[in-house]
Amino acid sequence: MADIKQGPWGGPKGNSFDTGILAKLLGFKVWHDDDYINGIRFFYEKQTQHIWTPVYGSQVGQVVEVTLGADELFTGIQGTLDWKGGKYVARSLILFTNTSQYGPYGKEQGSTFLLKSTGNIVGFFGLEDDQAINAIGIYTKV
Repeated sequence: MADIKQGPWGGPKGNSFDTGILAKLLGFKVWHDDDYINGIRFFYEKQTQHIWTPVYGSQVGQVVEVTLGADELFTGIQGTLDWKGGKYVARSLILFTNTSQYGPYGKEQGSTFLLKSTGNIVGFFGLEDDQAINAIGIYTKV
């Protein structure tokens, strides 16, 4: 099996974030409001420890926490991107698993991106600032 880096979708401004390849994603938290995706973080397993990544973006707005089922794997990502305040931001986000769809979170406005993988998503990367997610990409194992 190979790990493939895809994306990011969004603009060129912001600070880089990168979870790297994660052994087992267990869940996520997303902060959003009526304008955009304010922040996101991921919950994963490393050996026998359960660990949260740092928060990418901010912890402003409504928060949703999702814990995946034991056999559930991330398989896709969809969102919208739009220009706001002199930069591109993720306006909305949907995460797909082999059994469910989570979202949409935020406001579905702007250009749409979508990737559904034949494998599973094993990590995330992108750009963020102190207000929002500016770009997001994925690592897939195929």
